Amino acid sequence: MFFCKSFGGWRAIAVASSFVLMGVAAMEATGCQTASSDGVKPCVGQNLAALCSPGWNPVLNSAAKGDCNGSANYNGDNGSGSGTYSCASDGQCSIQCVRADACPCGIASVSRTELVCRTDCPTGCPDGTCESNETADSCPGDCAPAAGTSAGVDGGSSIGSSPTGTPGSSTPGAGDPGSENIPNAVVSSEDFETSVPPGSWQVDSTRYHTGSSSAHAKPLTGPGTTSMELECDGSGVTPTAQSHSEMSFWYLGDPATGQTLNFYVDDALYQTYGSTYSSWGAGGYNWTNVILVVPNGTHTYKWEEVATNGGAPGFFVDTVSCTSTPATANKTTTWDFEGGFVPPEITGTFEIDNSRAQAGTFGAHPGLADANGATMAFSCGGKSHSSISFYYMGYPTEGESLDFYVDDMLYQSYGSTYSSWGAGGYNWTNESIKVSSGTHSYRWVETGPDGGVSTPSYSIDTISCK
Repeated sequence: MFFCKSFGGWRAIAVASSFVLMGVAAMEATGCQTASSDGVKPCVGQNLAALCSPGWNPVLNSAAKGDCNGSANYNGDNGSGSGTYSCASDGQCSIQCVRADACPCGIASVSRTELVCRTDCPTGCPDGTCESNETADSCPGDCAPAAGTSAGVDGGSSIGSSPTGTPGSSTPGAGDPGSENIPNAVVSSEDFETSVPPGSWQVDSTRYHTGSSSAHAKPLTGPGTTSMELECDGSGVTPTAQSHSEMSFWYLGDPATGQTLNFYVDDALYQTYGSTYSSWGAGGYNWTNVILVVPNGTHTYKWEEVATNGGAPGFFVDTVSCTSTPATANKTTTWDFEGGFVPPEITGTFEIDNSRAQAGTFGAHPGLADANGATMAFSCGGKSHSSISFYYMGYPTEGESLDFYVDDMLYQSYGSTYSSWGAGGYNWTNESIKVSSGTHSYRWVETGPDGGVSTPSYSIDTISCK
């Protein structure tokens, strides 16, 4: 069945596996888009953009069962707000129409076409601290309501609260249906089953990670390069590049001599990949997952196979996915890069991905080939503290070092963390430093013998301020 209904200004469309068009006139009366017979088809083939009104972005999620639920969320620390409404029957998928606008201290009211910001902000709102003159109602960005409660506009809305369900799922928090902030919402997915990407790469069933196809470079008769470029545009479902905060893909490397795979983010070389052969177990060439966290926004990705001698394709790419999680200020004392977005409290040229992690999935490291050195700056979110700790791993080449600064003064230079103990290897090392009580600024700077960085040699994870 097909449902479309307005509720507090936030709306959604749910599409189930059995498609019977019902109540078109009623849908138009509530401000929903007219659904033609061509539009009522399985979600994979649905024209998502056509199902949402202008200004609302479609997000495809797993099915939600039960009655209608709505939510609105606001984060005062970075000036972002978002809201969703979903009304779904038993089915296999749901399409949420999402709109996000920035308000300085919360949302006063919402409708399908208008979001009105509040103007009665108490003094000091928002500054990241819940003061005595602030409440969850008057300053939701500083004083988020407890799980299971709501504050703000329209029944069922929760502005400024964090999801209490499982991150990355469509399960709302217990006792508060519809209160989630849509973490890890998939905005684009490409599995090369029905489309050929822009560029000179080909799609066939030679090798694949999921489904029955993957993309690879075309064969070359001599030296050359071939490339494929994607923008997280929904594989043609939504025609324009979608804002996102995390990108993932799988690749398999079976290169001949002289073949490498260069991966670019926004035209800057991010990493060069080689063979994925492993002798572990039965051995063989394995599919490897790469996940990177990027600043919220639109980005362009390019895979380029370089072959100095030509030959058959040496690399295969499959299952490209882009997800979006609204960036929110950290309300705890630990930064572990696991939020699905670049922490707003951390700046600089370090990158976040799953190449090395002390705990969880992600860690931070310098970018590739940074000619001016790589820096990560941090100040504990402006919170008063008397100690800072972090984990680092060092695998430097000759002349490379990691310098750590406290309040712009060099505190320590770190080298390799290799240990021959046991099986040997590079280990994560914990550094804990006492500082005078108050606010402080910190910087990690990786430099090479010429002042630049040719190959990232250090990783940082699990920063804690207490």
